[in-house]
Amino acid sequence: MTYIEQPRRADVHQTIFLIPLALVLITLGLFRTDLFLGTQFLVGVGIFAVATGAAFLAPWKELPLRYVAIVPTLDFIAIGLCRDAGANQTTTLSLLCFFPAVWLALLFESRGVILATAFTVLAATIPSLLRMTESVDPFIVIRQLLLPLVIMLVTAMLVLARAKYLAQRRELTDQAHDLHFSLAETERNARLLDNVINSVGVGIVVVDADGNDVIQNRAQEPIHALASPPDNPDRTESGHHIYHRDGITPLVPTARAVYRAIQGETFSGLTMNVGKPGSDQRVVSAAAQPMVDASGEREGAVIVFNDITDMSELARNREAFVSAVSHELRTPITSIVGYLDLVRDNPEPRSDETNSYLEVINRNAEQVLRIIEDLLTSAQVINGSIQLKKVPTDISALARATVESARVRADARHIALQAETVDLPKSAVDPARIAQVLDNLVSNAIKYTPEGGKVTVRTFADAAAGTANVEVQDTGVGLSQADLAKLFTPYFRTKAAINSTLPGVGLGLTISRRIVEAHGGVLSVESTPGIGTTFTIGLPCGD
Repeated sequence: MTYIEQPRRADVHQTIFLIPLALVLITLGLFRTDLFLGTQFLVGVGIFAVATGAAFLAPWKELPLRYVAIVPTLDFIAIGLCRDAGANQTTTLSLLCFFPAVWLALLFESRGVILATAFTVLAATIPSLLRMTESVDPFIVIRQLLLPLVIMLVTAMLVLARAKYLAQRRELTDQAHDLHFSLAETERNARLLDNVINSVGVGIVVVDADGNDVIQNRAQEPIHALASPPDNPDRTESGHHIYHRDGITPLVPTARAVYRAIQGETFSGLTMNVGKPGSDQRVVSAAAQPMVDASGEREGAVIVFNDITDMSELARNREAFVSAVSHELRTPITSIVGYLDLVRDNPEPRSDETNSYLEVINRNAEQVLRIIEDLLTSAQVINGSIQLKKVPTDISALARATVESARVRADARHIALQAETVDLPKSAVDPARIAQVLDNLVSNAIKYTPEGGKVTVRTFADAAAGTANVEVQDTGVGLSQADLAKLFTPYFRTKAAINSTLPGVGLGLTISRRIVEAHGGVLSVESTPGIGTTFTIGLPCGD
């Protein structure tokens, strides 16, 4: 603690006072030895000695604060006696009043200023004025009053400065305490975060805005080791062993999870194969969420990698089973439909009731056949075995053909179906598969649009993305955000679809998206409940 922070330390303050006092007494002893022969001067020196002894020996820390004032008060008395003993020849002793005056100010603040000023007047000013034998000289009076005035101003300024200093010190102490608390809280949160992210069974990577790793948990380490093994010569993102689901075709760096995340994308369900081709690759699903600072600026992203190899294998086995069963079912159903056609084509007369029964059988057989075809296509799409026969294709022509083939169904439900197409560069696609996607989207739009509604199929080019786009827009019931999140999940149907009498198994949109993605395109959807839904297909132009 500093001098001004410990006014109770009588020994410290008295020692500081003794230094100039000793110099004065030594000087007087050399040049005014006669003073030491006078009783008054010796009494003053004795009081100095008593005050000094008390300062060093008394237990001031245990006594009330007011008792500490005894020592500076004795100093004032001693100064007054010694100064008065030397008459006008020892006036310089008055300057020693500054030391006990400062001490009193530190002890009692504003009251100490008043006491210090009063004691100075009693010890120095009044004795000098009383010694004036002749007429009163105003200049001498002013000179005698100047010392207590200066002491009053100096001690007052000292009290103010001390108060400001102590306030700043308290503020700094509080800030240091808050900083210590914040640091401890930060360390606790860091430990908590570390424990949390290391306890989850998925890989977590936090990157900054430049893509540099900030945090990586333990579950991510084996995934990262597969993507970039120790013997990998290229440690950059482009050198990582990350592939499409076929396990052979490298996933371009701009399509990888980390790159997309630092571009600000939010995504989930991005599946990829990680590891060298031919080795023990793992199937990983990635999701990402960008991080922003208080001003909304992007400062990084959190990417989650989930090893779904076992689930992928189960799904593959399930699809293989579905495919096998579907193959077994397709042959007899196809035979049933074929024989029904023969019966219906038979010219022998039949009753209307029989014809009605045949129509019901045929309609349901064709429905079962369509479901089987969807199951087979779904299995092919999911396991990557779907075969595409790409040829340069006019996408607008496919859209117009889809509209014309669906017009009878639209007219039957009094739905306005129209095509708004433009000339587009030809795209290398499998026309049969893209027609299947368009037919599915238009059929759904007609199916879920109330009578009197409108379905519009339009085409347009996106020069920036280099795609030929097809948009299917309806004025139907629309979809909630919860339904949109699951819309492309296999076998998912909305509650409205389940509660309706409309047939379906929830594979059409899954198949459609997989077919579009197999062409390197994108199938997206926007919807507002009660207003309608818009599906947009984006297919790469050119070869």
